[in-house]
Amino acid sequence: ALLMPAFYLPVYQNNSAAVPVSLVVRTAADPGSSITAIKSAVWSLDARQPLANVITLEQFLRATLGPQRFRTILIGTCGLAGLALAIIGTYSVTARSVSERRREVGIRLALGGTRGSVWWTLSSGSLKAVVIGAAAGLAASGVSGIALRAVLPETNASAWLVSLAAATLLTASAA
Repeated sequence: ALLMPAFYLPVYQNNSAAVPVSLVVRTAADPGSSITAIKSAVWSLDARQPLANVITLEQFLRATLGPQRFRTILIGTCGLAGLALAIIGTYSVTARSVSERRREVGIRLALGGTRGSVWWTLSSGSLKAVVIGAAAGLAASGVSGIALRAVLPETNASAWLVSLAAATLLTASAA
């Protein structure tokens, strides 16, 4: 359930029974223990006042933000699964490419090539592709982050670190 639009109106200006009225109370004491005192205070003014759905702000936020938290966790889990599949795929394609060039590695080493030069020869092609893809992904992440912050200002500004970490993991798996 999405949060419904709300506005604050003094009770004496509300003369429609169809518009729900909420009483918001700030207390220094424990909110749960203050509910009885608040009910008594309201009923001392008007014993016919119905008080339904009396909850603390913490309970209200937990109930209203629960679906959004679930969706966020679900999207995050899917994102991590996608990252894991991308890492496995990048590693697998690179490993397959290297295993297909095993004879070439042996010949290069037999002709006096060093391990570093042979490694660079084998991995430079896949690393170039991964670095170009990571740079494009970081750029797209930056643009989408700016658009997301325009819609949701409370979005964490350090979200680009997650994209950078993902690009680093993919590049490391290719290396």
